[in-house]
Amino acid sequence: MRGLRDALVALSLANLCFFKVWAAYFYSYHRPYFRQDAAPGLDYLAILLDVILLAAVFWGSAQLVRRSERASVLAGMRLLFLMTLVVVASVIGRGLRPTRGPFATEPAPWSWTTVLVAAMAGLAALLICARWNRPLGRAGAHLVLVLSPFVVVTGAQAVWLALPSPGAEMQARSALPALPPRDAAAPRVLWLVYDGLDQRLAFDERPAGLALPEFDRLRSESLVASRALPVSTATLVSLPSLLTGRIITYCDPRGPDELMIYTEGSATAVPWSRQPTVFTRARELGVASGLAGWFHPYCRLFGGQLAACAQWPFRFTGEPRSLPVRMRDAAAMQLWSLPFADQFFFVDPLRLGLFPTRSFRDEHRRKQEGVLARARAMAADPALGLVFVHLPAPHGPGIYDRRTGQLGAPADPKEWYLDNLALADRALGELRQALEQSGLAERTAIVLTADHSWGASANFDGKRDPRIPLLVHLPRQRAALAHDGEVRTVLLHDLVLALLRSELKAPAEVARWLETHGGQKRRGGD
Repeated sequence: MRGLRDALVALSLANLCFFKVWAAYFYSYHRPYFRQDAAPGLDYLAILLDVILLAAVFWGSAQLVRRSERASVLAGMRLLFLMTLVVVASVIGRGLRPTRGPFATEPAPWSWTTVLVAAMAGLAALLICARWNRPLGRAGAHLVLVLSPFVVVTGAQAVWLALPSPGAEMQARSALPALPPRDAAAPRVLWLVYDGLDQRLAFDERPAGLALPEFDRLRSESLVASRALPVSTATLVSLPSLLTGRIITYCDPRGPDELMIYTEGSATAVPWSRQPTVFTRARELGVASGLAGWFHPYCRLFGGQLAACAQWPFRFTGEPRSLPVRMRDAAAMQLWSLPFADQFFFVDPLRLGLFPTRSFRDEHRRKQEGVLARARAMAADPALGLVFVHLPAPHGPGIYDRRTGQLGAPADPKEWYLDNLALADRALGELRQALEQSGLAERTAIVLTADHSWGASANFDGKRDPRIPLLVHLPRQRAALAHDGEVRTVLLHDLVLALLRSELKAPAEVARWLETHGGQKRRGGD
């Protein structure tokens, strides 16, 4: 009977240890909405096997300790068990605390005061567990045993979600028929959204030794809005706001091909795929649109609004992964969720590679290469009057070494973001080169911005700035013009349409437009 009880406690504790992974796969970025494939069954099987393997370690350790007659060994095992419970409680509590925004991708940084308080609390917990070792050990075992039904709950939910989704829901919507050719001099817009591009680190307080020649070149030939602010700190929310021109307050993925969005001032969710977007409004002007982007399943959402579309969802897996690799990656994710692990670069499995998570980095590299390749082709396609590009870099993990100019792990893990900034700069150069070689540069406006700034910049240099870049380059513009007013980038939807209507032909006109519209908000019903 004791052996069965030990097995249940071990299995329940192991299941609790993987709380962060279960939460990610059940409620966050591993849901079908964020996936390219329709059959994530092996991922759920990998987590279940990780839980069983860890439970076997716990159970085996308990059996070995029980055979020992030394009181100190038994006390030490109880203390280790109790401290494991403390860590698990911390992980669960942190997972339940509010983030800066829905589906925020970067945790708010801890202050050193918080770290000190947490360290003192941990020491106090250690002393308490050591002092009342036996009664607390029994109480902890009873608590874990009471929570053992959650093993059945998570297991059943994993099996249910592992079942393949209907294939049609994972397919892109059919592209629209071609529009009649536009005038050869008709205006075009290339709208670039970089993921996590930080105004302060890219421009205002750029670290010494970081060269960004393409950003600097574009900045010297554009209207420069240095006080641009995103709608949200979360990519999930910012992109719907940009594409609809409406302030989105919350988003909820519903299946592989729909995102329910809540607009400001409304308590009712509406499907994103059925809302008017910059693409539908551009088509009303006779303008065909193309999109290349990552994170959202754009083609499943908007393929029917576009003449060309290429998507790399957040959980795009361009290469098959074996079951052991999936088990390894799930374990690395759980280790990454340990208290304060995300605040220190030396324990970051993605940035430093202390754990074998190269597949995450390789996957991100494939996204960057894929989006850029399709974006170059669309930028050079005269049939497309609006090209929207959502680029992964400089979002982590680090996939570039700016010293060698090669894709791969950064040479200095602490500077991975700077390396990715250099990669983002290189991407801009390649896109402008595609425009110039196609002969379309002289009639293509470039709007460059970001979905949010770098949320973890405080970990790099102790500073946090919500501002993002906003550069508006008009055809044949050769000089910079500064705009010092605050700009909410939700207005770019209307700005892009104004450019396509040829309403803004000079930088000064763009500046006046921003001054006029900068304080206005497009609400949900507008």
